[in-house]
Amino acid sequence: MTFENLADIKGQQTCNTGTCYAAVPEWWQIRLEGGRPQLIILFAEVDSSGNVVGSAKNPISIPHPIVQRSTTAPLPSYQKGQYEAMVTLNDNSKIIINAISAEVADSTMQAATKLVQPQYLEGAIYRPTSPRKGVTLLQINVKAVRGEYFSTGLKNVQPDWVDIYA
Repeated sequence: MTFENLADIKGQQTCNTGTCYAAVPEWWQIRLEGGRPQLIILFAEVDSSGNVVGSAKNPISIPHPIVQRSTTAPLPSYQKGQYEAMVTLNDNSKIIINAISAEVADSTMQAATKLVQPQYLEGAIYRPTSPRKGVTLLQINVKAVRGEYFSTGLKNVQPDWVDIYA
């Protein structure tokens, strides 16, 4: 049996035990920064009735979060789209939100920055919200369905805890 076959079998066994994770903390250019704590809030598409369609595929990463577990979503539902709001915290970590309009992006960003430890917002750079370039994003309604906390960022890609939002 080859190493590749063994790795494939082990990977399948691990996923079948429920220990596979799709949420992975973001990393920045300087790999030393990958150890930052992050709360990954995963959003899923919802239909016009507010029912979840498919799985959670739309993350928002909150670096240096105020650690607080919850059964209710810490960020509001919103519509994704081509307007990008970005805040660069004072240690160069970022929060990025893509929404249907500048107003929606800004209001979602306001909610997101309330989840950050205040000392990292001192001197933060709020880039003006503008249309993003590159691949066109889907314009879908999304809501937060899960939060995963990584106390050591990329140093351990298994979350410390997972919250499921009602």
